[in-house]
Parts: sequence; C-alpha cells; structure tokens
Amino acid sequence: MRLPTLAPAVALACAVALAGCGSEESPVPVAGTATPSPDSTATPSPDSTATPADFPLAAGMVEDGGDVEVSPPSADGDGVGEVEVCGRVVWPHSDASAPAIRRLVTTAIGPEYADARELLVHRDAAAATAAVEAVREAAASCRTSETQVWTPLERDTGHDTVTVGLTFDQGPGSAIFQVTAIGSATLLVHTYGEGTLASLDAQADEVTATTAEIAPAMCAFTETGC
Repeated sequence: MRLPTLAPAVALACAVALAGCGSEESPVPVAGTATPSPDSTATPSPDSTATPADFPLAAGMVEDGGDVEVSPPSADGDGVGEVEVCGRVVWPHSDASAPAIRRLVTTAIGPEYADARELLVHRDAAAATAAVEAVREAAASCRTSETQVWTPLERDTGHDTVTVGLTFDQGPGSAIFQVTAIGSATLLVHTYGEGTLASLDAQADEVTATTAEIAPAMCAFTETGC
C-alpha cells in the first residue's frame, strides 16, 4: 500500500525528511485533500456541544517562526487529512450514518518535523467510540505493507485511546498516530520525525503527554463531565 495520505503540509514535512522515509525508490507521502467538511445536516445529541472558543488544541505546540510554520486552530485548515493503514482509510472515520459535525485542526511543520492535531465532534458518543475502534481494528491487523512497518503501542490516557506507530524498513522516518474518544469527540494527535523503530516509544510518550494536556477540555463533549 502507499503511505498514509496526509494533508499537503504534513506530506511536505515527510517529503523534506527524505532521506527520511527511505531510499530514493521508497514511496513518499501523497498529498491528499483536506478532511471532508463536517455534515451540516447531522443532528447533534446533547453531548455534542459547541467547541469552546478557548479549546487548547495547540497546547504545547512550538511557536511559529524560523523553520517552523504553525497554522493556528481553525475549522477549515488542512489538518492531518486522510490516514490509510494497509489500504484502509481509518481517519477520518468514514461512517456515512454518523459523520462528524464539527472539526478543529492545527499544524506545525518544519524540516524533518510535523506536529498535527485534529478534533472531530460527532453526533453522539457512540459515533466517537466507533471512530477509535476503526483505528484499533486496523492497527491490530496490519503489521507491514511494502516499506511500511506499523506498530501498535500501548499508552494509557485514562480514556478510550489507540496509539500506533509507523516506521520504514529502508531508512529513517517515524510517525505516531494517537486517537482518543471522550464523549462525542475524537482527538487525533500525530507527529512525524526522522526517527526509527527504536525511538517510537519516546515519540509515543511525547504524543501521549500532548493528549493529556488537551483531554480535560474534551469533557465539554460529555453529558455529565469527566
């Protein structure tokens, strides 16, 4: 299979990193379209509240400037785009019966570096749980595809979370994708760097720390609070 289809900015970060993703013959991330717009016709449940204006999606993100370009949180940014695992698009979760009704995205892109976060608000908590489960199922069944090596990683956020790492068998380049559901919302935290399989654990720890900073604000999307 090809590499995960990432939004243009994130794809650029990995492309710049090559040496990054393997030899010259290795596939590189393919720039995809931005995440599809939320379905404005979906009817939200009581726990699908409006996204707070001060939602801390960019918590701990590097500052804009120098070699790093930061796109502040917005509803219409590129974000991560589509993430594909062994031929299956796992993000955003493509369930026509339960599309996301709102989104918020932010990215920080630099040489050999990407930090991207996406918040999707679904019509109810069951839809958010299904989105996490789709990633979990794909991560459990996919280990290698062409030059890609997918590694499930156990990380405890105190919530329904799945974490998976991506490395390459022909050169450096590592990515973490961590998806967490709280109430009717799902959060994807994704990072890319010039790492290896040996460095995935440390990279996953950093992503988990980011999720821990953002997760308390997701209690706004529950019916009773956390």
